Amino acid sequence: MTIETALSFAGLCLLLSISPGPDSLLVLRLALNRPREGIFVAAGSAMGSLLWACAVAVGLARLLAAHPGLVDVLHFVGGAYLIYLGIREVFDTAELVDASVPQMRAEMAGFTKGLVSCLLNPKVGLFFLLLAPQYAPDLTVGSILALGVIDAAVAFLYLTVLAVAAARVFTRITNPRAQRRLRLGSGAAISVVGAVVLMEALT
Repeated sequence: MTIETALSFAGLCLLLSISPGPDSLLVLRLALNRPREGIFVAAGSAMGSLLWACAVAVGLARLLAAHPGLVDVLHFVGGAYLIYLGIREVFDTAELVDASVPQMRAEMAGFTKGLVSCLLNPKVGLFFLLLAPQYAPDLTVGSILALGVIDAAVAFLYLTVLAVAAARVFTRITNPRAQRRLRLGSGAAISVVGAVVLMEALT
C-alpha cells in the first residue's frame, strides 16, 4: 500500500467518522459525565472497527454479505442495544457524576459500550468488505489489517477530539436545568437512532 493510498483511505474514514452516528452520540453523552469516559468510548469503537477488519481478513464478513438475514439480525440486536443505552442514559441524568462509581469502572463501562455498539453494526464490516479491494487490490490479511488500523486510528482521534470538545462546552453551561436537558436530549437521541436501526431491520 502506498502512502498516497493510505492517506486517501484515511480521508475517507475521516469523512465517515464526521457523519453523525451511534458512536458519536455515545461519545457525546458519556463525555458529559467525565471526558475520559467519552475517550474510552472512542477507544472501544476503534477496537470494534479493528475487529471488523480482522473479520474481513479471515472471510467472516463475506458470510454476512452472502446471508442478508444475518445482517438484519445484527441490525435488530444493535438497534435494541442502542435503545437500551439511550433509555438508561436518560434515567441516569439525576446527577452529573456518581461519585460512588470508581473512575476506572466507569471508563471500562464506556469502552464496553463503544466496543459492543461497533461490533453490532454490520455496516462497518461491509464497509471493509466493499472498499478493501479498491485500496488493497492484493487483499492479503496484512493489507486488510493495515486498512483496519488506519480506520481505527482515524476514528479514535476524531472521537477523542469530539469528547474533549463536548466536555469543555458542557463545563461552560452552569444552569443545572440546561445541563439536565442536554443530557436528556443526548440520551433520547441515542434511543431514536436505535429505533431507526431497529425499523430498518424489520422492513
